[in-house]
Amino acid sequence: MLMSHRAVQWRIWMTRRQRRLLTGLGIAGLVWLAADGWQARHPLRAAKAPPEAAGWSAQLAAARTVDLNAAGAAELERLPGIGPGLAGRIVAHRSMRGAFRAPEELLEVPGIGPATYERLQDRITVR
Repeated sequence: MLMSHRAVQWRIWMTRRQRRLLTGLGIAGLVWLAADGWQARHPLRAAKAPPEAAGWSAQLAAARTVDLNAAGAAELERLPGIGPGLAGRIVAHRSMRGAFRAPEELLEVPGIGPATYERLQDRITVR
């Protein structure tokens, strides 16, 4: 079997392993392009929420809020930016001065500033 001059140069330039790797990469690229094209023509459809799930967001928001007057230190620690020390100060403040009448009174607790309060504002309540 006679090979042309160019074929001989090609075989010398790349090893058999390199040729197989290049072929595999080419096939993988073609498969990726085919899958991408198929996905563009057949987009995945988002599942629609059942009608009874409309009220779930309000229930979930209520479940995620923490009542400042009823929560213990462990529950207060679950709030972002509240560690054991700050949770203890909130409980101590509540026991010394009585129940919180409004969430804004949390700003009176030493260690809670406007930035921390703003971060907690949607997650705290007073009942």
